[in-house]
Amino acid sequence: MAPPATQNVERWGAGEVQTWLEQEGFYAFKEGFELGAVDGDGLLKLSETDLRNVLGVEPAAERERLLGCLRELWADWSESKADADMLQDQDSVREATNGHGEENGHMNEEPDNSP
Repeated sequence: MAPPATQNVERWGAGEVQTWLEQEGFYAFKEGFELGAVDGDGLLKLSETDLRNVLGVEPAAERERLLGCLRELWADWSESKADADMLQDQDSVREATNGHGEENGHMNEEPDNSP
């Protein structure tokens, strides 16, 4: 099964979360996540307390391992979002400048008024 795209984690449904759990080797916790109706947005927001008290992730060593995987997932997601935002900003600049980064053949700079 192909891994879900991390840039869209916040849009994952419960099925993608289940796939991610399998890929990370957390088969024992799939039922708790399913019963908790954890989707991608919820996955990104889980805390150690949520894992322990709400989803019943035990023992502590497995909870810590899952938290590490969640941190990595969050970092990948955050990085991909930043990259996507940067590309969107670049596209906006290209549209505003007809793809040239300049207007009327001149760069948009303040004149040099130094002596």
